[in-house]
Amino acid sequence: MTYDFHGQWDKKTGHVAPLYFHEEDDVAFFNTNYTINYWIQQGADPKKIIMGMPMYGQSFTLVDPNQNGLNAKSSGGGTAGEFTRQSGFLSYYEICRNILSRNWKVIQDETGAIGPYAYNGNQWASYDDINMILRKSQYIKDMKLGGGMIWALDLDDFRDTCGCGRHPLLKTINRVLRNYADPETVKSCMLS
Repeated sequence: MTYDFHGQWDKKTGHVAPLYFHEEDDVAFFNTNYTINYWIQQGADPKKIIMGMPMYGQSFTLVDPNQNGLNAKSSGGGTAGEFTRQSGFLSYYEICRNILSRNWKVIQDETGAIGPYAYNGNQWASYDDINMILRKSQYIKDMKLGGGMIWALDLDDFRDTCGCGRHPLLKTINRVLRNYADPETVKSCMLS
């Protein structure tokens, strides 16, 4: 399981599933790369490691809407999603809806260590988009891991809310892991 590294329990914003250490993170081992390599160094056979990827985001309510970057103070979980109905947790399609219909601003990490985060007012969410899922799927191949798993199927965009086709995250994993296409040619769908 390489997700839920950060969430509302931290009382500050953070990315749900960092691929690599991010310079603004204060815990060096809260990332996928560290976790996978730790298990391998402890003797785990890479072919028996199945790497988890989230089809959801962790959401937060900001204490100060003007402080909206990583490590911004939060008062707890973000507003519950219309369908997931749980504070601090939004499906990928709910995040897409917020971006496309509710003017959430998307911030992409220039270093590529983490997926994007988005915010509007005092609401903030971190998540993996198609490009980050593509990178993580390629990471699985490069590390010769046993495969990937997701949490959970019904949290991907099964109705094409994002405009990237049905199940865009899951299809990206499938295309990369099954060698259907060179990762660089897999369709990218950037929300901004």
